[in-house]
Amino acid sequence: MIADLGEYVREYISKYPGVSIYVGCDSDELNSHMICYVTTICFYDEFRKDGAHYIFTRENVPTKRKWVDKSGDPKEDKRKIKEAKQENIFNKIWGEVERLAELGDYFEKELSGIVHPKSMDELKRKGFDVHQTRLVNLDVDINPDPGLDIPKDLKGNSAEIIKYIDEHKFKSGRNKSNLLYDAARAYLEGLGYRTRFKPNAWASSVAADFHVRTEKKKKRKGKKARKMSKAA
Repeated sequence: MIADLGEYVREYISKYPGVSIYVGCDSDELNSHMICYVTTICFYDEFRKDGAHYIFTRENVPTKRKWVDKSGDPKEDKRKIKEAKQENIFNKIWGEVERLAELGDYFEKELSGIVHPKSMDELKRKGFDVHQTRLVNLDVDINPDPGLDIPKDLKGNSAEIIKYIDEHKFKSGRNKSNLLYDAARAYLEGLGYRTRFKPNAWASSVAADFHVRTEKKKKRKGKKARKMSKAA
C-alpha cells in the first residue's frame, strides 16, 4: 500500500532519472452490476529499454449499464438493443479515458519542477505537436480504427469535444473500443497529452489488462465456490 503516490513517484524518479512515466487504464464488467477499473503507473527507461516497473490501483464500481424494455416490435427492439450496447461500451471506455485524464492532471501538479516538459524540437522530432507538453504519457486501451469524426475546429477545446461526443456517440454505429478512438484522442491530445493506442499502449493493454483479468477470474472462482457450498 502506497501512502503518498506523489512522494513515491518523485522518489523513484530521483533514484532513476532516466525513466519516462506511462499511465494506463483498462476495465471489464465483473457481472451485470459491477465493473472493474485498473489504473497503472509505469516507469520505463527509454535508454536502457530493459523492462518496466509499475504500480497499480484497482477499483470496483457500479456499472452504468442501460437496460432495454422490449416493446414486442422486433425492428424497434433490435434498434434499442443496439443503441443500449453502444451506450454501455461508451460509458465503460469513457470511464477509462476520464481516469487517465484525472491522473495525468494529478501528476502535472505533483511533478512540477521535478519532470521538465519536452522541448519543441524534441516534440517535433518524435512526431508530436508542440502543445503536447504534459509531464506524463497516456496509454489508451482503444483500437485506432476510426470511429467518430471530431471536427478540426474543435481541436484543443475539451468542453466542446465532450459536448460533440454526447450528441454524436451513436453516429458511427461501430462496436467496442473503436467507437471512442477519435473522440478520446482529440480529447486527451487536446489537453496536451502524448497518447499511444493499441497495439502500442502496453501500460493499458498489457499491465492493466492483466490485473483486470485476474480480478475477473477471482470473482468467477468465488461465485463457483459459493454455488458448490450452497449445493452441499
